[in-house]
Amino acid sequence: RVLISLPLAAGTIIAVAAFLGVVAHNSDEATERFLRQASNRILTVDKRIVGETTILRSIVGLFQSSARVDRPTFGDFTSLVAPGGSSFQALEWIPRVELAARRDYVQAARRDGLAEFRITERAPSGALIEAGQRASYFPVYYVEPLKGNEGAVGFDLASNTTRRAALAKARDTGKLVTSGKINLVQLKKNNAGVLIFAPIYKSGSIATTQDKRRNLTGFALGVGRVSSLI
Repeated sequence: RVLISLPLAAGTIIAVAAFLGVVAHNSDEATERFLRQASNRILTVDKRIVGETTILRSIVGLFQSSARVDRPTFGDFTSLVAPGGSSFQALEWIPRVELAARRDYVQAARRDGLAEFRITERAPSGALIEAGQRASYFPVYYVEPLKGNEGAVGFDLASNTTRRAALAKARDTGKLVTSGKINLVQLKKNNAGVLIFAPIYKSGSIATTQDKRRNLTGFALGVGRVSSLI
């Protein structure tokens, strides 16, 4: 019995060891393959985001070099710099609107064809309601394409904590800033997104934080849908 069982036991041990070795080898190969694919995907996303920020910088240049940019001009320009294939759900102009100018902005938007334009915010229930009174607003004023993004028009970005933090950081640094993950107000499903803000200032000194706050006119905004970016 011993003479028979010892070879069987040894053979079993060798077989198990060989099996475990194959499993470990395959696991290492799978891990390496996963890491390689993940790294390539990250590089692809990085390159795509860099390309999208170039579009936003172009919009900043448009506003800083023009005395006035109307709605048709904004539409023509964005179709030129982002003719197709962009990961952005929308490109937007977000003006800084002081309380005293709120009525003028609403009337101007309605004359432009947005008959139901109003400055809005989210109620606790999630419904869009008329924004309350505050010193200043940052509503979605121009948006391209308009189709599919109608729900975002007039929404005051400063009424939301995540958006407001990104607005303030972009304003004070003068750099492009990406928000944390948000739910896009214009989409009902698969609505996870991020916002990329590019601040726009009046001509003049913006050397200090106070200069930037005083001379801010608004933001160029790219609305990134997570499912499109990744």
